[in-house]
Amino acid sequence: MHTEARDQAPSQADSAATARWRVLIDELIAHLDAIAERFVERASSVPAYASGPIPRQDVRRTARDSIGALLELAREHDGEQGSVSATEQVQAIADRIGVRRARADVQLDDLLSAVRLDFSIIWDELIRIAEERDAMLLVTRANSLWLAVDEYADRVRESYLRERELMRREASAARHELLERIFHPTPLGEDLSERVRTEFRFRPDDRFIVAFAHAAEAQALEESAAVLRRAGVLGVTHARGADRLALWAQPRTARDRQRVDDTLSGLRCGLVDDIPDLDQIAAAAHTAARLAASLTPEDAGALRVMVGWPRLAREALRDEGLDIRARVDQPLQRLRAPDRRTLVTTVLGYLELGSVSAVAEREFCHRNTVLNRLRRFEELTGLDVTVPDDAAIVVLAWR
Repeated sequence: MHTEARDQAPSQADSAATARWRVLIDELIAHLDAIAERFVERASSVPAYASGPIPRQDVRRTARDSIGALLELAREHDGEQGSVSATEQVQAIADRIGVRRARADVQLDDLLSAVRLDFSIIWDELIRIAEERDAMLLVTRANSLWLAVDEYADRVRESYLRERELMRREASAARHELLERIFHPTPLGEDLSERVRTEFRFRPDDRFIVAFAHAAEAQALEESAAVLRRAGVLGVTHARGADRLALWAQPRTARDRQRVDDTLSGLRCGLVDDIPDLDQIAAAAHTAARLAASLTPEDAGALRVMVGWPRLAREALRDEGLDIRARVDQPLQRLRAPDRRTLVTTVLGYLELGSVSAVAEREFCHRNTVLNRLRRFEELTGLDVTVPDDAAIVVLAWR
C-alpha cells in the first residue's frame, strides 16, 4: 500500500507541473502582440534590423509568428517531443523566414542573432510572470525550451543557405537564358526542350502549372515557390521586371496537388494549370498575366481560368469596341441604389444556383419575389437570365 502511494506521488507532481507550465505559456500567448513589440525593440541592436532592409512591421509580424509557434510547441511539450502539428508549424515558419531574409540580403550572422533572441525574450517574460513556487519548474523546463529554439535556429539557417544557393544558381546567365526561352512564344524544338528538362529536372511527360504575380505580390509568389520546393514540388521562378512568373511540374500525387492548392490559395496571382507540354507554357504565362491584371480587391486568392474566363472575354470584347458591362449596367442606373443592389444580388444568385427556389431560400423571400425581380431585370435590360444565351451575356458582364 505504501509502495503504491509512493509510485503515484511523482505522477501527480508531474501532472501538476505540466498544468502550471501550460498556465504560464497560455498567459504569454494571450499577450503575444506585446511580446512581439518587445522583440522589435531588442532586435534593433542587431545591425540588419536596426537600419537594414526589413520594415519594422515585417519584423513584428515575423516575431509574432515565430514566438507564437515556439510557445505552442512549449505548451504541448510532454518531456520528449512536441506534437506533430506544433513541430510542423515551427518548421514551416523557419523555412519561410530563412527564404525571406535570404532574399532581403540579410547577413546570416545577423539573422541567427535575431532568431536566438526568441529564447531570451520568452525566458524574460516567463521570469516576469512566474511566482516563487515556479522556480524549480522553470529550471526543469529551461533546457527543453532552449533546445526548441536552437533547433528552430538551425532550421532557419538551413533554409537560408539553401535559398542563397538557389539565388546563386538563378543568377547564372545560362539558366536565365533558358527561362527566357521557356516563356517566349517561339517553339523550343527537341534539343532545347531536352536542355530545359535536364536543367529543371522535368520529365518528358510532365504537365505544368504557371502563375503570374504583379510587383506587390511578387515576393509572396517567390516564398510560395520556395515552400513548395522544400516539399519536393519541382519548380522555378523568373523575374519579369518587378513582376514574377513561377513554373511547376504538375504534381502526380493527390497529396502534392493539395499542397500546391493550399500554398497558392491565399496568393493573389493569375494561375493556369494542366499545361500539356513545354511549348504551351509561353501562351499559358500570357493568360496568367491577363488573369493577374483582372484581379479585383475582392479576390483573395489565385484566379484560375475556369473562374476568370468571363473577365478575359469581357476585356477582349472591349478591345473590339463592345463594352458588355456597360450594356448591362446602364439600363439599371434608373433604379434607386438599394433597389439596384437587390436586383443585382438576385440575378447573380440565380446565375450561381440556377434555381428560383434556392435563391428565395438564400435571400429569405418568396419564390414569386425572385420571379418578379428576374422579370424586372428583363424589362430593364432585355435579358432573360433563364435563357442560356442571355445568361451568358450577364456572366460576361458581371463575373
